[in-house]
Amino acid sequence: GLAFAKGEEDPRAVATTFESRFPAGIVRDRPWQAEAGLGEWFYRNGTFYDSGMVVRAMLEAVSRDGSYLINIPLTPEGELDPGGRRTLEDLGAWMDVHGEGIHDSEAWAVWGEGAVAMPP
Repeated sequence: GLAFAKGEEDPRAVATTFESRFPAGIVRDRPWQAEAGLGEWFYRNGTFYDSGMVVRAMLEAVSRDGSYLINIPLTPEGELDPGGRRTLEDLGAWMDVHGEGIHDSEAWAVWGEGAVAMPP
């Protein structure tokens, strides 16, 4: 069988993945994940990492009943660069405080109900 189908429904797949985007609304008929590369999908020196963007994207995926996969490329030496390491540390610190609201959560009955104002 096929584990993931990229962005397209495939009856052989047990889950769907969406690269650099989210499905429209809540998806409950099968597991899915949103994928995001921080910078390029390969290592490039000087990549800017935004920890806040990672948290917001994870929240977006979870609010639609999905999961979130981030790609932080390794250096040619097989290591995380300082920006990638900092992003993971920031995400871990955020999860230490807010993780209970992420683990085992489900989407609300209606995705996107009402206006939401996000602080800068």
